[in-house]
Amino acid sequence: MTFADKLTPKERKKAAIMAIGSTWFGCISEVMLDSTAVVTLYFFALGGSAAMTVFVAGFSNLTGMLFMILSANLIVRTGLKRLVKYACLFGMSGLVLAAFAPYFGASGKYIALVGCLMYCFQRPFYGAAWYPLLDNFLRPQDRGTFFGVMRFSYMLIISIPFFLLGIFMGKEASVLLLQIIIAIAGIALLGRWLFIERLPVDPEAQRETPGIRKALKISLHNGPLTGYAVYVCFFTIAYSPIYPLILAYLKEYIKLSAGEVQLISSVWIGGQVIPFLFYGKLLKTFGLKKLELTVHFAVFCVAFALFIIPANLNNYFWAAFFLVLLLSMAQSCYMCNNSAEIMALARPGNKSMATAFSQTYQGMGGAVGRNLSSALLGFGLLAPVWNLGGMEFSNYQTLFLLSAVIALVIFCMLPIMPSVIPNHDDYYMP
Repeated sequence: MTFADKLTPKERKKAAIMAIGSTWFGCISEVMLDSTAVVTLYFFALGGSAAMTVFVAGFSNLTGMLFMILSANLIVRTGLKRLVKYACLFGMSGLVLAAFAPYFGASGKYIALVGCLMYCFQRPFYGAAWYPLLDNFLRPQDRGTFFGVMRFSYMLIISIPFFLLGIFMGKEASVLLLQIIIAIAGIALLGRWLFIERLPVDPEAQRETPGIRKALKISLHNGPLTGYAVYVCFFTIAYSPIYPLILAYLKEYIKLSAGEVQLISSVWIGGQVIPFLFYGKLLKTFGLKKLELTVHFAVFCVAFALFIIPANLNNYFWAAFFLVLLLSMAQSCYMCNNSAEIMALARPGNKSMATAFSQTYQGMGGAVGRNLSSALLGFGLLAPVWNLGGMEFSNYQTLFLLSAVIALVIFCMLPIMPSVIPNHDDYYMP
């Protein structure tokens, strides 16, 4: 009997509320950095380039790739909650520093970079603790509903103010307004820490302190986990650059106003709400295999459409609106699929390292995808404009084509997905 089974229904419900509450405060900063135009517009206002904005969007994946396994080892030794406290305080300091960047004059964009890096540096410590913390109260049959409700609630809460922000922002964004948003997102991390402190933890699990080598060896010999991690790495390379590239493309090349770009980013947030709400039913109706195949195909279609649609299309805003909406819905299903897979594949007694192992591969894919795109833009390695069959394509469209090609190529990797293979001789408990 697991620790979650020993808890009463009332205790499990209370723990779920505490976990969801922590995301309401902590995910303001995550959504702001990963999913809205706020940071993109902020760096442009500070004199940054499109390459810099895409690079910042890849910070989280880069730090996840480099520090997730180390974070898991430290968390197992010190306890699941202790480092989360210091991580939240460090992340808050980083975003507050970024908010004060304009007061450093010409160096402001670099100060903002440092602040964002500080914030992203703390994310592996929280990420490595998150799934093991959930495992203390979340039973396998409750995962789909929990992840759907959790993400639906915080995306609903966040999408409304960011949508209103896009309406009232106008053609050019106020730097002071952007500073206030970034500072609030940082201070809100204190709420994440306070809710995490109230989650139940199995005292036996806290005493498990396997060495990092042994824990890694267990994860590496977990066949389904390794196969899934490799697939996620390559899939993330394909899909992770698309959204930040869209924001930079719309602002710098299509020349939409700041308000229109922010509205598009609100579509990205709001489009995830409905799939999150119904994810539990979608999972029971269609199964993990069909959902994962649909997500993969949707990402390919969006990337290819962004490549092929002419930049001079009348009302390009509405084309971007539809494609971002489709991509956001695929993103929401992918996030829930990924959470369910990670928890299902982690061996009992090795939860922290197993989840960190998978997230490291995911971070690696995101770091390669976004930072490669940033480098290709920043160093001018792509032709600004080229022609094919009488059609003109920009360097942004070239990158969209690259994402589509990678997504198409890695269709051949689907057989290594645990949900696609019908029988398993190794550990797998969805």
